[in-house]
Amino acid sequence: MIPNDHIPKRCSFLVVFQYNNWFTFSEFEEHHARSCRPIHARELTTVNAFRSMMHDDMMVGAFSYSTAVGKLRKDLPDVGMLHPMLVRNSLVIV
Repeated sequence: MIPNDHIPKRCSFLVVFQYNNWFTFSEFEEHHARSCRPIHARELTTVNAFRSMMHDDMMVGAFSYSTAVGKLRKDLPDVGMLHPMLVRNSLVIV
């Protein structure tokens, strides 16, 4: 397992488009001395080596095609708010 402080910034946000697809391999590989092992999609769902996503220079979102449910930044763990929560249909008098 890679420690969190060794993960480069470019790898801190990983889009897994095969999140709930248990029957395909991903585009990622695990490199060994003499071979490369393809990483199965189900292995990507259990990875827990991401650094904190509390940064202003990235947009975070996730979507699962199998459940057709999207998650915004506020629904993902350790992710800051994109904008403050405002009451809808509120009356503002200036």
